[in-house]
Amino acid sequence: MRPWAGWLAAGLLLLSLGLPWAGPSTRTVPGGPSCIPDLSGEGGLICDYIGVATTHVVDGVVGGGSPARLFLVLALFLLVVGLRTHRPTALLIAAASAALAVATALPSVQSGQFTALLAAGLLLVSVGGAGQRVRSLRSATWGDTDGSSPSPSAR
Repeated sequence: MRPWAGWLAAGLLLLSLGLPWAGPSTRTVPGGPSCIPDLSGEGGLICDYIGVATTHVVDGVVGGGSPARLFLVLALFLLVVGLRTHRPTALLIAAASAALAVATALPSVQSGQFTALLAAGLLLVSVGGAGQRVRSLRSATWGDTDGSSPSPSAR
């Protein structure tokens, strides 16, 4: 396991919580009735239909305000657990959780999604060294010389 890659991934996941996950969009509201006060002395309102639509610009959403935050926080939690207990399974699940966070925000790709995908890739790199270590320990324990049996019962 490579802990430096895991801690770097944790920093990237924290960074992605503050980066944009959705860009600004426009929302158009159709026009409706317009009313003015009746000044003829009878009171009430005079209403007429005016079909003028209004357009509002809605700001983008950062990772902490998007639905992806659930998967991002879950990935951070599993990442810390995996690094403290040296369990590669927790890191793999954290990488999958970061990928799910990106999937919730598709089809738009912003810097927050890119950073979360980069963190997921670093988590996979972090776990990648664990398989090499297990193979080397197995060969050191059971031996790799000619004539040796790979099963522990032969000893």
